[in-house]
Amino acid sequence: MTVSHSVVHSLDKTKVRAAFDRAASGYDTLATFQHQIGERLAAWLAQQCIEIPAPDYVLDAGCGTGYGIELLRSDWPRATFIGCDAAPAMAMQANRRAANAVCSDIEQLPFRSAGFDACWSSMALQWCRCVQRHRAITLSIRWL
Repeated sequence: MTVSHSVVHSLDKTKVRAAFDRAASGYDTLATFQHQIGERLAAWLAQQCIEIPAPDYVLDAGCGTGYGIELLRSDWPRATFIGCDAAPAMAMQANRRAANAVCSDIEQLPFRSAGFDACWSSMALQWCRCVQRHRAITLSIRWL
């Protein structure tokens, strides 16, 4: 199934942000599918990065409650993880997991260019417009 560009452009990010804010406190108890996707992605990433040096700084773009950061910490225990989520309540949940999360739209990242060694994003990029998503993330990454 493909999503037309008109659907992505018609998203009301204020409503999306509010929905995730309302869901934040109980999100992890209901996000079984999202957690399974994150776990599979993390396992795949661990296999792919066997010969790549561990990153020092990792951006979790659309960090939600910080679940993905917890997954990655086992493989990269010395890395500094910075989470970014558009929903303030989600960023607060991530901070409770010591994720150093900020509240910001990933289409307008508040970080300096090339400030991260790697980027992780699980099920967040669909909320972005293609051009802004690519630009925001590629400006923030030193390597993938």
